[in-house]
Amino acid sequence: MSISGADVYPVHNFRQERKEERTRRVLMLTAEERAELPFRRISSLAFIVIMLIFGLPLWWQTTSTYRVPFRIFPSDQQIALPVYVSIASSYSSMKSHVGHAITILLNELSELPEIDRLHLVFKLNHEDMDTLESISRTNTERNNFFGVHIAIINETVWPYSGYTTYFDDQWALILNCEDESKLAQRMFAAITDVLLDTGHLSAIVRRDLRQRIQSSEIVALSSSQQKRLIWDSVALSARYIVQVIFLHAGHNQSSEHCLPENIILHTRRFATKLAEVSDLIISSEHLWDFDLTAWLKKDVQERITIQLDDISQIVTAIEQETSTVESSAPVMKLIVLDAPQPIALLDYLGDESNGVVVASWGALLSYGGRKHLAVNQSIIAAMRVLFGLDTDLPVSYDRLPLPVAKWEIKRIKLRSFIDCSINGISSVAAIHKLISQIDNIVINEEVANKTNLAVKLISQALSTVEKTGYIDVVSVAEGRALAESALNDKSLLSLLYFPNDQKFAIYLPLFLPTLLPLFAVKNVKKYLGTLGGWRKIWDNKFNLELCSKFSWSDWSVVL
Repeated sequence: MSISGADVYPVHNFRQERKEERTRRVLMLTAEERAELPFRRISSLAFIVIMLIFGLPLWWQTTSTYRVPFRIFPSDQQIALPVYVSIASSYSSMKSHVGHAITILLNELSELPEIDRLHLVFKLNHEDMDTLESISRTNTERNNFFGVHIAIINETVWPYSGYTTYFDDQWALILNCEDESKLAQRMFAAITDVLLDTGHLSAIVRRDLRQRIQSSEIVALSSSQQKRLIWDSVALSARYIVQVIFLHAGHNQSSEHCLPENIILHTRRFATKLAEVSDLIISSEHLWDFDLTAWLKKDVQERITIQLDDISQIVTAIEQETSTVESSAPVMKLIVLDAPQPIALLDYLGDESNGVVVASWGALLSYGGRKHLAVNQSIIAAMRVLFGLDTDLPVSYDRLPLPVAKWEIKRIKLRSFIDCSINGISSVAAIHKLISQIDNIVINEEVANKTNLAVKLISQALSTVEKTGYIDVVSVAEGRALAESALNDKSLLSLLYFPNDQKFAIYLPLFLPTLLPLFAVKNVKKYLGTLGGWRKIWDNKFNLELCSKFSWSDWSVVL
């Protein structure tokens, strides 16, 4: 008996047909549902469009950090600074001799150690002068141009016995020497160590670039250079508030040597000298009946003294009594001790001094029994140290006793120009480094505008000084202030408390459920396209399991 073509599993086929029939009945649309089908398709399409057009941009806008583009300096930004060196000799017969010395000087200047970001271009000019008096009368004023002026004086007319170099208001007078290399060395030392002070310029640049100075390098410095590292550890500000505080030990009496009006007058005159570099706002205050007995001691000479170790306690007591100044500008306090009896300030060696200067705070001054002129001189000396004008000259050097010489004003203007330029460049670079390393740093329009203006001002000033030699301290000071303000703007950290992991923790539960239908539609259409039609979905068990995971609204998109 032939059994070919017979169904050997009739029960199994029957059950499979019944299962497919139940599935068709479940998935079959009613007439009402078919009538709603176009509207469901439109609503599903609208949902997709809304998610794509509005949802994705909204997600991008709310999760991305707001940053306005801004200008930066080139990574290899240099300061090319012309240095005009004018050399004059008093006799025409010295022209050839001085010319050879100048050639040696140029070679030595070209071999100066390089300073990072700073390129000094020396331009020399040699002139003959008839006499020493004609050199002194020569007008060397070229405002806002940095130049050093050296006069070589013959030994027969040299008026400063015991010295080889003498600095007056404008000129550096050099004693002539038959040895040309020695004469060149004298000019080189006067330029690099005093008039230009390349060691100090190098320290300024390294400080502003945040470069550490190794202990071995500090040991190799001279004592004067080590001193400058302490006093100039903080950049010179564009504005200071100088408080002159008269500390009266008596109740209503003052010493005849303490003349407040005269002291304030000399302080204001000094401030006028520095007006092109820093704005000094002078104010005065009187503290009456201030008790100093806790720190007063008598020495073997029956003098009333204050030891240097007690200065910090006196400073603390003064801070508690004086008024607080609410200003972003640094405050310098000049304390003038006024007591019925002279008070001597003693250092660690027991030597008497007219005053003690405290870095970045101010000074404590006493007339010590001398006339009021000593107090005025002490005030000027303290301000010279506090504002970077003090110069330690070697034993073979001397200078004209002036409160502030013109060559010192030029030198501090040069320092301020370099300081502000490097500081501004460093601040802008710090902002750029912050946003490259921290994703949540915000750059708003105000910060970007400040940075752009700072880059513009400093770049224009650097371009001008390179082409013409004109030193625009005002522009670079303003640029530095803008760059520092942008770097310290509190809006930079407005999203620092909202990192990416917190963003995903908030947005993922909100948007993932609404995005699932999009992924489901994509997968189902891709699968249906692979099978080739609707009918094959009923013959695959996986499709039935997949269908059971989707809601009816999801299938309405497919239909």
